[in-house]
Amino acid sequence: KALRYLGQCGLERIGLSEKTEHPLTACTASDAACLVLGDEEHGISTASWAECDVHATITMRGSTGSLNVSVAAGIGLHHLLGGAHA
Repeated sequence: KALRYLGQCGLERIGLSEKTEHPLTACTASDAACLVLGDEEHGISTASWAECDVHATITMRGSTGSLNVSVAAGIGLHHLLGGAHA
């Protein structure tokens, strides 16, 4: 319900997951956006994933399959807020 409400309020809902190919670096979010992250064991639920407007992944090098959710949140927020240009 919360994600649906945020969408109705005009926020762009960006789901972060390793299960998609679209890189976060290719996303240009509006000023009104929120990140959707799942828990570290199961990820974002199917219902929450369906509510997201954009599905993105954090591109990584090496063999790491996923990140700690707090690290992913920090990287996602850094990107959305303009990184070093903010």
